[in-house]
Order: sequence, then C-alpha cells, then structure tokens
Amino acid sequence: MITMKESTIIKQKWFHIYEEIHNDELNRTIKEIMDIYTNKNYICHDLSEVNFSNLQVTNYTNSDKLQYIHSNKIIEIPIDLEKWVDVPIESCNNNKNLKKYDRYKHIKISISYQTKPYFKIKKKIANGYETYFISKYLPHPEFHINLQKGMKLKSDSINFTFYFKNHANKEFDSKFNTKNNLLNIQKEIGKNKYVINLDSEIFNKINEKSTFISFDFYYEVKNQSKFLLLPFFMIFTWFLSIIELSSANLLGFPFVILVTVLIIYLNLIRENYEIPYNKLVIVLFFLTFISLLVKTIVLLS
Repeated sequence: MITMKESTIIKQKWFHIYEEIHNDELNRTIKEIMDIYTNKNYICHDLSEVNFSNLQVTNYTNSDKLQYIHSNKIIEIPIDLEKWVDVPIESCNNNKNLKKYDRYKHIKISISYQTKPYFKIKKKIANGYETYFISKYLPHPEFHINLQKGMKLKSDSINFTFYFKNHANKEFDSKFNTKNNLLNIQKEIGKNKYVINLDSEIFNKINEKSTFISFDFYYEVKNQSKFLLLPFFMIFTWFLSIIELSSANLLGFPFVILVTVLIIYLNLIRENYEIPYNKLVIVLFFLTFISLLVKTIVLLS
C-alpha cells in the first residue's frame, strides 16, 4: 500500500471576467474555473486579498451549487470524493509519473463573485474607461474578458506585467502586450468578448529559472464606433423638431424619425448595450418630444 500526505493541487485555472457599466461605475464579475487533484474531502480557496460579494460555488460538470463556509475570506468547500472520477495513473504519452496521484480525484469547480475594480472613466471625444486586473495565479490555458455589449478593447491591446523571483530571491518583471507574438487574442466574438491565450512554452522556460509571483494586465475600453451614431441621430432629430415647431405647415417626418430612433434605443437598452453619451440622448429625446408635443397642441387648438 502506498501512503502519501494529503494535498490539493490546482492543475489548471482560468478566469472569465465580465464587466458592465452602471451609473458611471464599473461592475465586475469574476468566474474562476479550476481543475483540481485532491484526496481531501474539502477544498480551501483563498480570497483574502479580494473585496467580493455574491459568492457562488458550483460543480462545473453539472452546474450544481456546492455548499461552502466563508471564514476570514477563506472559502471552505466540502466535497464528496465518491462522486468524482479518479485521476489517471498514466498520462497520454504513457508517462507513469502520475502514479503519485493514485487515489486522487479530479475535481472541477467554478467560483464566481462580484468585485469593484480600479476604474477611471474617460469623457473626451468618445466615452470609455481604463482598468486593470491582478492575479497571483498564472492562468492556464487561457482567460476570457467579456466587455459590455457595444464596447471593445482600445486598439485591441492589453498590457501585461509578470512578476518573478530568481534563485537569489530578487524580484524582476517581464512586460508583454497582446500585439506581441507571446500573447495572442485567440478569439474575438462580436467585438466585446476576448479569449487570450498565454504561450505556455515561453513562460515555462521563464519559470525554470525563477518563481512566479503574480501578474497584472491593464487595458482601455471604448465604445464601438457604430453606436456613436445614436447620439448623432438624436441631435439630428432634435434639430428637425425645432424646424417642425417653427414651420407653419405640418412636416410630419420629425415624428417618424423620433419614433424610429426611440425603438432602436429601447431595443439596445433591453439588450444591455452601452450607449455613448446616454444622458445627452435622454435629454435630447425629452426636448424633441416637448417640441413635437407643442406643435401637436398648436395644430389641435
């Protein structure tokens, strides 16, 4: 019989980041997905450096919610080992080094929570914001950034800084960008979802002579250009309403344009799109509506 010390090993971990702007504040939901080898009947997850809320823990294979105890920002998750598959004792290339994981179970869980990130809004010609994310775990094989609909990365660019410690216990860092060959945007869906793949071979070579400490990535987000047309059309509609109000005759088309723009706007809001200059759009809508209402009253009187 082989005896071993109980332990928990995170074999893979990647992040899904979901961002949404509400009342000029950035709300961020983090989902951490982990493949774990363990022979314990519980998993401890450290969130001591994260200010979070709305924590949920689920079995990633079937989406069942898992119980947990939250104590001093350490999440204790009890698990039933009998319900999980055994870790194979051989790898795909017949390497038997996995023998040390005999009687371990392969656990796959998802931990999601909300947090308030660093956020600096930009209010120049186009709306947007800048933010960053910090992790003490190197994501593998990738991580996902999900921006609010109607937004995209500025210049499709993310700046990364990786922090390491060498054998002399001195810290150093390496800086990269998604435009380098080392970091690739693997997939882009609808200009608001990005899947970033880290070149594991390069970072494994770095890790051979150093110890990974943490990494952070910084990025800027802006509105997709086509949605800037909505405030433009609203300004145009308001201008037409002034012409309608000052005209002796009934022009009619400002009413049609107002209804059309309103339908488009409400559909975008319902689908949770970020509308650039939204407050201006709302003000212009009411000014246009009042102008056309006055014209209607004049016609009926």
